Amino acid sequence: MNKNLTTPKQAWDELISFWSPFSFMLVPGASAEQIEAFQIKEDVILQPRLKELIRIYSALNIPAGCNLDFCPEATLSTIDTWVRFDKSSMNTIMDDPDWWPGIFSDNNCPSTSMKDYIVIGSNPWGADYGFYVMLHQSSNTVFSIDENIPEIKPMGDIVTWLAENRLGGLKNVKAYADSWNDESDNSGGAGLAKEHCFYLNLGYPEALARWEKIEPEFISTFDKISGLQNTSDDKKEKAADFQ
Repeated sequence: MNKNLTTPKQAWDELISFWSPFSFMLVPGASAEQIEAFQIKEDVILQPRLKELIRIYSALNIPAGCNLDFCPEATLSTIDTWVRFDKSSMNTIMDDPDWWPGIFSDNNCPSTSMKDYIVIGSNPWGADYGFYVMLHQSSNTVFSIDENIPEIKPMGDIVTWLAENRLGGLKNVKAYADSWNDESDNSGGAGLAKEHCFYLNLGYPEALARWEKIEPEFISTFDKISGLQNTSDDKKEKAADFQ
């Protein structure tokens, strides 16, 4: 796929194809009214390519698992939580008005004005570390922010980012399940769901409300992919036979 010609629909198609067993987790796209209300509220101008992207779907929000990567599956939030950078908590808790403009300059960002950027997401699993994603609104360029260092890195055009950046460089959804089961003490879909809820409770009420609706299906799908569901079903059948 030509990076420069990737359309918003192709980007979502790429992401959905990879995560097809979890397609039920896709968040419906933002309406034209929601987008317009956001632009007025935050006094920003979203580019047509970005508007087209978020009208198709808003987010996927796959739990990050053990990998704290800046990826669209885990870090892209819905527009109802987006905020212009200067209004975001990252800036409002700072006492030094020159702090972030200086960081933008040190990291060779396209502008040093906080009004030129929008915080469009963060990784719930990075809540203790300050992992955020921001958008330079005039260029549609996405940047990762590791707030604790602090460090800002460009991740390219937002549509290309969505199309190409899979969680932690995973090869497939089986690798996603295996990675969690191999690295965590709380293996299985229920274990992942439990830890995901813990992080969402740290300040992600909208995402938590959505998650609670699909959590049982996520657990079932995750365990089916990793083979844990079959093991559980076999145990139930043996127990029934014994009775």
